[in-house]
Amino acid sequence: MPLPKEPKTPATLQMLRWVFGPMPYMEECAKTDSHVFTLKLQNNLLPLVFIHTPEVMQHFLSKDTKELRAPGELNNIFEIY
Repeated sequence: MPLPKEPKTPATLQMLRWVFGPMPYMEECAKTDSHVFTLKLQNNLLPLVFIHTPEVMQHFLSKDTKELRAPGELNNIFEIY
C-alpha cells in the first residue's frame, strides 16, 4: 500500500511546524491534501501517517490488516516502563 501524500516542504520545516503548532499544521495538511496524510519530520526517520478524522480512522481499523504495517521499532514509544 503506497503512503498518502505528504507536503512538499522540507522535513526540517515540517518538524518545526509540527513542534510549534501541531494542531493548526495538522488541520492545514488535512484541508490541502486529504484526511489522511504523511509527514516526514526528520530525514533519518521513516515517514509518519496521520489520520485526521474518526470516521476515516474507523475505516482503516476495519480493513484487512494485511494491507497495514506498523513496524515494531516505531511502537517502542508507546511502551510503559
